[in-house]
Amino acid sequence: MKQNINHSKLRKLVNLIVEQDDSDEYYRITPEEYIQLLDFSDNSPGFTKIKKFGGKPLYITGSLDVRGRPISTLGNVAYVDGSLDISNTKFTKLPDGIVKGHVWDSGTPIETARLRKQDAKWLAENEERRENNEWEIGKSDEANRANALFEYLVDNGDIESMDDDERETLVELKRRYARIEKEYQESEESEEASELYDKLSELEEEIDELEERNNDIYNTIVPDGHSHYGADTFNVIPLRKGSQLRIYSVGTEKEMDDALEEYWKNYIDDVGLDGLQEYTLENCIDADAVVEVAEEDYRNQIEDYPDGWFNDDDKVLSSSQERRISELEDYITELDEYISEKSNEQTEMEFDTDDEDGYNQQQQELQELIDEAEENKTKAEEEIDEINDSKEITQSMIDEKVDDMAYQVKRDPLDYLKNNGFRMRDYVDTDCIYEELSRNSDYSDLNSYDGNYDTVDVDNTTYYIMRTE
Repeated sequence: MKQNINHSKLRKLVNLIVEQDDSDEYYRITPEEYIQLLDFSDNSPGFTKIKKFGGKPLYITGSLDVRGRPISTLGNVAYVDGSLDISNTKFTKLPDGIVKGHVWDSGTPIETARLRKQDAKWLAENEERRENNEWEIGKSDEANRANALFEYLVDNGDIESMDDDERETLVELKRRYARIEKEYQESEESEEASELYDKLSELEEEIDELEERNNDIYNTIVPDGHSHYGADTFNVIPLRKGSQLRIYSVGTEKEMDDALEEYWKNYIDDVGLDGLQEYTLENCIDADAVVEVAEEDYRNQIEDYPDGWFNDDDKVLSSSQERRISELEDYITELDEYISEKSNEQTEMEFDTDDEDGYNQQQQELQELIDEAEENKTKAEEEIDEINDSKEITQSMIDEKVDDMAYQVKRDPLDYLKNNGFRMRDYVDTDCIYEELSRNSDYSDLNSYDGNYDTVDVDNTTYYIMRTE
């Protein structure tokens, strides 16, 4: 088919390309110029050898994208100073070192060859496992996981596998085929040869039908060498489509539980706490952190304005004040005894009619002593009243009050946060958040592919299986 080359546009673009120094070993053009030249040449890389370029190889000055074009070569291009996308083209090879950056080659013969080579390497490794019977159930943890995945794939209908009877049948059919084929080759009669040919055709159909199900653990599954949230992952070779591998993770219950916690840790690291439900935050309030804030808050309030937190009945005397009151009370007791004694002396004194003035004089002296004692008693009582009026709020009272308020906060830290305008997210226990989210979530949260998982029991262990790619 004749190429639909736009010679006019091609000439105009070539004329626009800047002339370059003859001493440069390359002719440099931009990726955009290359694509335009390719378009005008109807995807014929032969334009790279036009006279304009003087026989010099081309140097593409940036990343080049030729994906989906019906080409198998870049033509006379020596270097791409960037990445190169040749996806879904006919490239079978690229010269080494031609591209500075990454090369995308999905859907090309290059990829097909590379995948076949990789498959061959994997299957060779698995043949060694087969020879050593490495994946016999119970032989190793990896063996048990591989068997769990294989059983899952068969039960799920993703792959087919023959049972022991069918395998024996396949062996017998191949033996019969070999025997009849020999007879067919040695047959000299056309009628006999025709009958033998028909038998071979029938056997071939039976063999092909069984061969389609001739999958076992060694030609199906290969370790991926990676993990999905701690669970080992495996490739399933027969289910791959092009470069798209079919990858499954196989983990124990503990690994799945640990994976959920890791999943939520990553989620919190990426998103933060703002997206969480309020009840999750409420269930994970860090009481100690709240109490620490509350203690400092209450202590400042009480020490700044103690009278707002205590009434007069709460106030106490200092130890020196208590000692002084005790001294005064003892003194008042002594005065009462003294007053009583002098009053008794007054009462018991006999009136002397012969010395009325002397009697009156003694009575007056006793009364003066009583009056002096009463006055001292009144002074002592007034001093006690003054001391009681000067009761104070002690540091121990403040400490006790702070402890009491902190105890109430510890019992209900959420109430303190809400009543004082604090944000819950600033006072949560992150470990509790991880555990809470893990406890209230499902293993399906770990599967971003389709959200599904299944279980298979192997060697008394339950394995959780999910597709990850």
